[in-house]
Amino acid sequence: MSTVNIEFLTPHLLHSVEEARRFFKLWIKLLPNHLPEKIGTREPLECIFDTDNLDSVFQIWSWSMNFVGRDSSMKGSVLLGGFPQRFHTSVSMQIAAENLAQSELIFFFKELCRHLEVDFALLEVPSLNYLEFARATRTAGFVTLAKKEFSIRVSTSNLRQCIPDVYWAMVFGKPYVKLFGHEKLLSAPAHQVKEINPDLVYLQLSRDFHDTQSKWTEVDAVRQEMKAHLDSDAFFDPTNPDKPYRVPEFEICGDIPPNPPIPPGSGKLLQVLDVSRKQIHKQPRRGRRRQR
Repeated sequence: MSTVNIEFLTPHLLHSVEEARRFFKLWIKLLPNHLPEKIGTREPLECIFDTDNLDSVFQIWSWSMNFVGRDSSMKGSVLLGGFPQRFHTSVSMQIAAENLAQSELIFFFKELCRHLEVDFALLEVPSLNYLEFARATRTAGFVTLAKKEFSIRVSTSNLRQCIPDVYWAMVFGKPYVKLFGHEKLLSAPAHQVKEINPDLVYLQLSRDFHDTQSKWTEVDAVRQEMKAHLDSDAFFDPTNPDKPYRVPEFEICGDIPPNPPIPPGSGKLLQVLDVSRKQIHKQPRRGRRRQR
C-alpha cells in the first residue's frame, strides 16, 4: 500500500491554543475523511480526536504531539518550534494513498501552506528506489521493508545545510523566493508551477503522485532538471556532499511562552527535546555553509 508523505515547516511557533484551533479547523474543513482518531504526547495515544469537542485536544497541547487515524490509515506528528537554536514548527503526516483523491489532497496541501506561511513543504509517495538517496541526505524516517515503504522527514537542520532534494510536490516559502528569485521559480521545468502568493511558490513534478513509483525514471529526470535550473549548489550533491551549499537565512517568528502547558506525565519532555536538538547542532556539518 502506497503512503503519501507530507511535511510542513513553518517559522510560526504555534504554541498558543488559538493557533492550534485554527490549524485543526482548517484540516477538518479541507480533508474531513482523513483525520486523526487519537492524539497525544506519548504512546499509547489516549485522547480521542473529537471534531465537536476540540477542547479535549487543546488541554494536552504541548511541544510534541503524535496522532493516528483509524486502522493506522494515517499518522503523523506536530513538533513545536523555538528553542535557542530557532527551529521551525514541523507538521508531518503519512496518509494511505488508497481512496485518497489527489485533487482534494493537493488543495489541502496548498491551503495549509498558505495558512502556515511555510518556509518549506513537501509531498511525496516514496519509492524504494529512493531509499538509498534518502539515507544519504539523512531524511529517511521509519523504514518498514516488509511493507516496502519508508517515510521522509526534512528538518530545519537539513535545510540549514542544503535542500535534500526536489520532491514530487513542493512549496518554497519566503527564504527560498529570496534565494532563487521569482522568475527562476516560476519558470521551473515542472509539470505545474503556481504562485500561491508572492512569498509562496508551488511546484509539481508530474501529473499523478503515484508516478514516483510507477514512472520512477521519468520523475527522477525532472528532479535533476529542476535542480540544475534552480541552482544545483542549493541541493545535496551525492558526488561531493561536503561542498559549500547556498542556503537562506530563516527568521523564526515569535518567542517561546515562559510557562508553556505541559500535560501530566510529560514533565521531562522539554529537557529531552532541548538536549536532542543541541546534540543535533553539535554534530559536524556535512559541508560548509555558503551564503547567497
